[in-house]
Amino acid sequence: MKRVSLILLAAGLLFFLAGCNEGYIGKDGAVLKQYLKPEALKALVDNPREDIWIIDVRPASSYKKGHIPTAKNFPSGEIMERLDELPLTQYLILT
Repeated sequence: MKRVSLILLAAGLLFFLAGCNEGYIGKDGAVLKQYLKPEALKALVDNPREDIWIIDVRPASSYKKGHIPTAKNFPSGEIMERLDELPLTQYLILT
């Protein structure tokens, strides 16, 4: 069951990442991909929420040089192998 869930999560993330530029609408009509204005991101950084993760997809070397406070590093080349580390109950902001 865990393996099936992980495969479904991987497929879902791959589907999401493949369509990031277009944006998709969920069955209930809610937007699954949204542009977050810099002011809104700054507000989240200043007042972090437990239900929102900021994911930095740049290489670890770039992340170490500087990153958004509270951001977690999941380099794009590693993210598929690390899907089990991403929570299913949090909103994810990819930067």
